[in-house]
Amino acid sequence: MVMSIERRTYRITGLVQGVGFRPTLWRVAHALKLTGEVWNDAEGVGTILEGDVDVLDRFEEELRKTVRDEAPLARIDSVELVQTTPALGSTDFVITATRQGTAHTMVTPDAATCRACAIEMFTPGNRRWRYAFTNCTHCGPRYSIIEEMPYDRAGTSMKKFQMCPECLREYRDVEDRRFHAQPIGCPSCGPSMKVLFSDGSELGFGHGFDTPAEQVAWVLADGLIVALLGVGGFQLLADASSEAAVRRLRRLKERDAKPFAVMVPDVDAAGKLC
Repeated sequence: MVMSIERRTYRITGLVQGVGFRPTLWRVAHALKLTGEVWNDAEGVGTILEGDVDVLDRFEEELRKTVRDEAPLARIDSVELVQTTPALGSTDFVITATRQGTAHTMVTPDAATCRACAIEMFTPGNRRWRYAFTNCTHCGPRYSIIEEMPYDRAGTSMKKFQMCPECLREYRDVEDRRFHAQPIGCPSCGPSMKVLFSDGSELGFGHGFDTPAEQVAWVLADGLIVALLGVGGFQLLADASSEAAVRRLRRLKERDAKPFAVMVPDVDAAGKLC
């Protein structure tokens, strides 16, 4: 039987940038033995696919299923067939450079650390052990670091950090979960943390402190208040079990009676308080 071959251009909209969408589409195209290309632009994602008509007709269904199973932060709002043309005989499917234009696509919200990244962070010997800024295409900051669309590293606050060879290898590997993860970094090349006193002097290491987290725990246990700068702003931290610390926080915030949020590690711990 002779196959009917054609070339189709699709426009895909939704939460499709910075969420591992292009490598997911790349895997779908390779699984279906389709050739062509996919790119980001200010409107979302564009793709050109070339192959058997019957297979092309299955593309949208396969893409939606794979995105649902493998790209948890992505969301497809529409898959529009823009045009159909005769096949050109392309032989591979590739991810091409971002194209510029007037922004219409949505920005993905920040996402909590995924299980795979958490395992890396708490595995001694892993190069991201205890690295607080660990992320991949399935988690991490998006909205809070973006400065302009399309969503590329050069348009985020991460543009100041040049990737080390290891991070660059992950960033360029289409089969790696960090492929084009724009906030990618590690202790060698990414953002770092330090603890400062109110006068700007730095709390050094030593005295059993190996990490900034241990420094902060010591400061809180001493009844002091910590202003924690995160990707979305400041959080004020104090030991909720210390009356003196809470009084000081109320005085500084001029918040005499309104309750503060109390953070606990789990439901059982909350049950002991409430």
